[in-house]
Amino acid sequence: MKRYILFFVTLVILADIIVCITMYSRIADNANAYFTTLIQEQRSIAQKQVDSIFIHKHIDVFPIYSRCKSHYVKGDVKRLTGHMFEDFLDPAYTNPKLPNDVISTYHAVLEDGNRGSLDDIKSEIRMFNRDNDNVHTGIKRNSTKGLWQTGWGLGVRENWNGGEEGRRVIEYIITPYAVSFRNNSYNSYESNSSFDNILDNAYVFYTSDDQSDFKRSMVNNVEPFINEPYIDNPFFRLLEDNNGIPFLSNISMYADYETYMYNDQYYVFIKAYARKLYELTLNKDYVNSKKEQYIADKQNLIIKWGLFSVGILAIIWFVCIIWIYRDIREQKQTLLKRIIFKCNPKKYIKNYDGHLLEVANNIYSKALVTDATDKEEIFKLASLAESELGVELVSKSEILSLQRMCNPKQFMKPYNAEKVAIANELYTKLRQKKLSCAEYLEIKSKVNTLCGGKTIHKRFPHLKLKVKVSDKIIYLILICASIIYYAKRCDGNKKESDIEPNTQKATSGYDSNTLKDENSKYLHNRLNTGSTPYDDLYGKNYKCPYSQCSGIKVTAPKESDIVVIIKVNNMDGKVISHGYIRAGETYQFDVPNGTYQTFFYYGSGWNPNKEMKDEIKGGFVKDEIYSKDKSQEINNEVLSYELQLKMDGNFSTQSSNKDEMF
Repeated sequence: MKRYILFFVTLVILADIIVCITMYSRIADNANAYFTTLIQEQRSIAQKQVDSIFIHKHIDVFPIYSRCKSHYVKGDVKRLTGHMFEDFLDPAYTNPKLPNDVISTYHAVLEDGNRGSLDDIKSEIRMFNRDNDNVHTGIKRNSTKGLWQTGWGLGVRENWNGGEEGRRVIEYIITPYAVSFRNNSYNSYESNSSFDNILDNAYVFYTSDDQSDFKRSMVNNVEPFINEPYIDNPFFRLLEDNNGIPFLSNISMYADYETYMYNDQYYVFIKAYARKLYELTLNKDYVNSKKEQYIADKQNLIIKWGLFSVGILAIIWFVCIIWIYRDIREQKQTLLKRIIFKCNPKKYIKNYDGHLLEVANNIYSKALVTDATDKEEIFKLASLAESELGVELVSKSEILSLQRMCNPKQFMKPYNAEKVAIANELYTKLRQKKLSCAEYLEIKSKVNTLCGGKTIHKRFPHLKLKVKVSDKIIYLILICASIIYYAKRCDGNKKESDIEPNTQKATSGYDSNTLKDENSKYLHNRLNTGSTPYDDLYGKNYKCPYSQCSGIKVTAPKESDIVVIIKVNNMDGKVISHGYIRAGETYQFDVPNGTYQTFFYYGSGWNPNKEMKDEIKGGFVKDEIYSKDKSQEINNEVLSYELQLKMDGNFSTQSSNKDEMF
């Protein structure tokens, strides 16, 4: 039994080591899958956090200042040097069109010329925007110069669906910049009216009149606007985007005379100013650090658990070895040495028994002087030790060995009735599991005679373990299967998938079995989904400025990473977007309405220094495939591609090459 336990523990140790190595090697892939799911969950939470910033669902309007001393001068409707609105005039509006009944126009002129940025305005509001009751109100200091001389301003914060992570926040200020008087019976109104009163009337209209678009979005407290939009989410953050173009959904940035409040006497024109864009952005440094920590923790856990479990099993293994060694040593001992060892008087002193100690001392003293060849005296001492002291001079392993030798099953094939009867008699006696020396020697003699003097299990003389032919076949199959499985795991080459008949494999000279030295170190290198490896040549990807845009959504095959390149019209057109997508992941590209052709570059192992064509660097080192779709027209819709390296994808690609793609 001890030998079986040793054999079983050895297998368990090997299985434990294999399991630990397998789990250790899969930690990186498990971490990627875990964090992909976690990022998706946190993205949804972050989007809701952005939405919670807004009191109204899509847009909040804040009364940041009002009733300030205005400064307007009469002038031409064309550009006027030094006037506030000059920098915002678009070339298309160099000759803006006023309503037909305008007789005169006055423009805001800022005396100090310092309008400041949105941050400057917020800082000044924080300093002065309190009245005596410590309540946030508009700035009312008549001595203030700069932007406040427009009379009033409204802060606007818009919530957009869009961007890589689904949310954008835009902030800007709305101010009046021109007042025009109308041709009517109140021509004298121009000379008799106060610009401050006119601007106050416009402010009341925009903030409280039912006809104003702003009334439904007004927020009385200006505090939320003063502070930058913020979400408490370590995975995502609202990051200021200086490269984006924050198109405004409500009001023009230009002095186009198209947005105004009016009555019978005058028009009050308004426009946007001091734009700022925040985009929901993945905190990649935090995610990477958490992923590295996650991998390290899992690796340490597996190492600790592996060492602990293997250590426990190793202890059991060594205990079994010691037990087996003792049994073997005991079996090799002569009967005289066994008598001397088991009848030592020391064994009867701890649990003192005077009679047993006297008998043991008598046997021990005689055994020490007995000659090893005096069998008669040795058997007398053995009989006395067994009867008086109750010691067992025959080990259980020796009895079990005889049991295996005379098991009646040994003589069933070919069947021998006489031997079966003898074996049955001997086997019954051996089932007692306790024999005297005389009984043991008698049975042993009969067993040797029964077996014809042959020793059974010569192949395993120490273990005495018989392995059946069927068991040998099973063990051989398991060993071969394990070798094949782990040989495949160690092989860096992927088994080539069944490629669609119309997809052409690249012939770039980068054989997956004989990679060049400079490429072999990039064999396992990958970019993150959404990375743009060719932005130095193609520039930044197009970003949708609206809440709803057309798009091209691509899901990479599970077997391969891909690079997607989208061109306007056809392969000769301009590249509007491109990006790297990891195997099995999905990414959506924003595109305006139009016609586009999409190219797909499959492969594994990203080498950023690989020369593809002309000045283009960066490509896969192995399993390269080029394909493309036909040109597709997109109009207020999302075109989806679900790629697979088999014939059950959602569309059939055409073969391509790097000359067409790049």
